[in-house]
Amino acid sequence: MDEERPADWPGVPVTVIDATRRMRYLQEDLTWRDSPSFSFERWDQDQLAYKQRHLAVFVGPIEAAHCVFGIGIVYSEGRSGTYEEKIVIKESHALSEPVPTSLVTDVLGKAYADAAAPGQRLSDARGRRLLEALLQLDGNLARRVDLLIAAIKDQAIEGRNALIRGFERDAAYMAYQAVFGNRVIADGVPAKVNFEEPFVSCLPDTRSPADLDWLQLDDWDLRDVGYAARFYEGREADQKLLLVNMAKRRAEDVSGVDLVYYNPVHSSFVIVQYKEFTQGGSLLAYEPEPGLDEELARLQAIDDQCKDSTDLAHLRLHAQPVFLKLCEPSPFRHSSSEPIRGAYLPLPHFRTALTSPPPQPPQYSRYRVGTGDLPRHLNSTTFTQLLSDGWIGSCGVGSSFVRDQMKASLSGRGSLVFAMHTGPQGNSLLKQRSAT
Repeated sequence: MDEERPADWPGVPVTVIDATRRMRYLQEDLTWRDSPSFSFERWDQDQLAYKQRHLAVFVGPIEAAHCVFGIGIVYSEGRSGTYEEKIVIKESHALSEPVPTSLVTDVLGKAYADAAAPGQRLSDARGRRLLEALLQLDGNLARRVDLLIAAIKDQAIEGRNALIRGFERDAAYMAYQAVFGNRVIADGVPAKVNFEEPFVSCLPDTRSPADLDWLQLDDWDLRDVGYAARFYEGREADQKLLLVNMAKRRAEDVSGVDLVYYNPVHSSFVIVQYKEFTQGGSLLAYEPEPGLDEELARLQAIDDQCKDSTDLAHLRLHAQPVFLKLCEPSPFRHSSSEPIRGAYLPLPHFRTALTSPPPQPPQYSRYRVGTGDLPRHLNSTTFTQLLSDGWIGSCGVGSSFVRDQMKASLSGRGSLVFAMHTGPQGNSLLKQRSAT
């Protein structure tokens, strides 16, 4: 049948994914891990265009019925063997209740009854009708579908403000993942970001004024500063996160972004200063910016004030709080929740790299800091896990000290992301003790 393209349809490709037994995890928790991939029989060579993001409808057996149980974003990474195709699940979300495909077929009507069947390439009209049927059966899907469509149609944005918002987002999502184990904040990634305001302001509001009492904002100089705060509580009542993002409104007053993480339960304190790699041929290099010596002196003073502890409850692999994240060039995308690729370094190792002699071929890495090579570093996954489990950062610091460092970061850098994690850190027996 010849179908016309609906005038009001945004034109995103829609596909139906029949869940395999290996995807049973998705039926229980559609956010169980970042970007899982699965191999499927190649039922149609044009089903998924290579690397093109598609809005996916997940179907599969639920108890005795065949149901639609989730929606998300997928793309193909090409062939996986002779007869299979590797499909990456970029984002996935469960329906409030699984919907039997027989009900979906009834709503679709005779002309579009096959739109819910996997193994075919959906036209624009069939894709639209399938989503309309799901929205009719589950009214809670409307915002999620809007966010997924916006994510699929997302375009990369560059520029100074986009760079700062990207650093703020990376800091916020990393802190969230360290506390809750995933990067899916509230209703997912925002459909739109105001680049003149701190990134956290675009996230759904989830706080009350009392959540900010700890900051003692009356003592802050917030002239020409925009700020936003959000509060999150995990499935376990003892895991809570307050996210606060402050940034000076004039772009020329913002030289970078600092993340300050604080866990008052463990008196754990970490500060991460964001810096940017630039592309130089096959190398990514960091060249010292104006004012670096003064900034490093401030950071060194923080490390010097935070001493190691012999208390086994505060055992650390690295007991100083200051780290730097050197970020690869990464255009801002509204839809992305992935970490910016780059290198995390403790302050002493960063200072060593700055003044190290140039490497001698063939021993070199793709990262260069000042004159020195960077053969080893922490990536985002490792750093986030160490932070989550309390293996890095200082211990025994008080709240007034943390607030002083926050004010210094905002004053000197122009942008601050503050994450206060109230609850036991992941690798701590305090969790078990509190439950008994």
